[in-house]
Amino acid sequence: MAAQAPTSAPTAQLLTDQMQQDLTPHITASLATQRSGSAPATTSCGATGTTGPRLVFTRIYRASDHNFASHQFHGDCDDTPNLLVVVRTEHRYLCGGFTGSGSWRGNRFNYSEAQGAFLFSAYRPGTADETTLIAFPLNPANALYSHGNYGPTFGNGHDLYITHLCNANTNSYSRFPYACNFPATMPKGCGRRDGIEWDRFLCGAGSFKVLEYEVYEVTSC
Repeated sequence: MAAQAPTSAPTAQLLTDQMQQDLTPHITASLATQRSGSAPATTSCGATGTTGPRLVFTRIYRASDHNFASHQFHGDCDDTPNLLVVVRTEHRYLCGGFTGSGSWRGNRFNYSEAQGAFLFSAYRPGTADETTLIAFPLNPANALYSHGNYGPTFGNGHDLYITHLCNANTNSYSRFPYACNFPATMPKGCGRRDGIEWDRFLCGAGSFKVLEYEVYEVTSC
């Protein structure tokens, strides 16, 4: 399924119903990985099927509500696994990541393991395939990085790093793909040999400002 393009309204929730639907098979697979300790097989764009428990997405942090301060991000989100981060950049790209079994801790200042963690690209304006949601599993060993002055940070590259006061500077960056794997197949025009500048793939540029980011705790019922 195709993810909806993000709305320009600043008060709109970034996580649309369509995006929840597109992310559900990937998150369901992550939860299964956490239970079994082994990675499930992937199919097109990393999808693994949609059977399983119903997922509940509860927003616990919205950056603009807290002046994009990293200390408040840690105050609201530390020590909590299965968090979904959704980021909208100044280039209108929509991307993010899922923490799986791992969690951040602002006073840790190091990497942590996270089973079932992944990054995703949901909207890539101007590309050959703008709206197909693509998930990229992260290598579990160093999937998350914690630092009190950092926002959400994925991969030991970092594949995706959101800085303190990310709306007012271009210190946030993406060094994708550094610590993640590609799905079995990619949408047309998004393959490894399609001449893509990969550091721009997730966020529209290697370094960027963030217009908004949100964090959701995902539970199953």
